Amino acid sequence: MKNNSNLLSLNWFSVYAVWRRHLTVYRATWLSNFLPPMTEPVFYLFGFGLGLNPIIGKVNYLGHEIEYLKFIAPGMIGVAVLLQAFFEAAYGSFIRLQYQKTWQAILTTPTSYSDLFLGELFWAATKGIIAGLLTSLVIIIAGLAQLSDLLLFIPLVLLSSILFASLGLLVIGLINKIDEINLPVFLLVIPMSVMAGTYYPRTNLPIAIERVVSQLPLSALVDILRFNIAPHTDWWVELMKICLWLFLLITLAWLSIHRKLFK
Repeated sequence: MKNNSNLLSLNWFSVYAVWRRHLTVYRATWLSNFLPPMTEPVFYLFGFGLGLNPIIGKVNYLGHEIEYLKFIAPGMIGVAVLLQAFFEAAYGSFIRLQYQKTWQAILTTPTSYSDLFLGELFWAATKGIIAGLLTSLVIIIAGLAQLSDLLLFIPLVLLSSILFASLGLLVIGLINKIDEINLPVFLLVIPMSVMAGTYYPRTNLPIAIERVVSQLPLSALVDILRFNIAPHTDWWVELMKICLWLFLLITLAWLSIHRKLFK
């Protein structure tokens, strides 16, 4: 297998070839793979929003009184990106690495490890981007955001999709059995999707928990996504959190999978 760990000598055509390979497989079964996970955040949006909006009315967030349905709408964009990018990287890439041996087969070609890693990362991120943008369009069609809001939604969805995809790749670098993915799912992904300010303000949590949860990447993402209903004065701090998490997770994922493949 070709072990090229120099990111400066990337072959971007090989990166694209890996990404395109996964797209070709996905297109053959896109309906069964696309609809179930894509409908989840939309059901959450309208299930919780329409069901609880008449009861809750408005929530106080950063000093703003916001209609509950409008409050959770940006949170559902974040949840859609998190779930799609993470699960594609964690489950899809793990199956290709551990069972199908697709990684090992690709590495017998001129494709280097770095090319392969980025191809997998960008493919998982693509799933998150699709989910995030489609959820954004649903929110806009429902009148919960403006079409112009896409100008900020798009770069945030792109950035966070790569971030959560790298989290999924880090997981497969640390585990040996597919059942072990349940540990980060139930100990990190699901708690983060619930407590990161998606369904209620984080200030409702005990202060110690609120401080910890506020450092998670989904919290920063959701805070910035609410720019149109409650501008965050320290948005640049939240953006820096996302960038730091992105750098850390990509680095750790790259190292952990490299160790597993070439041990």
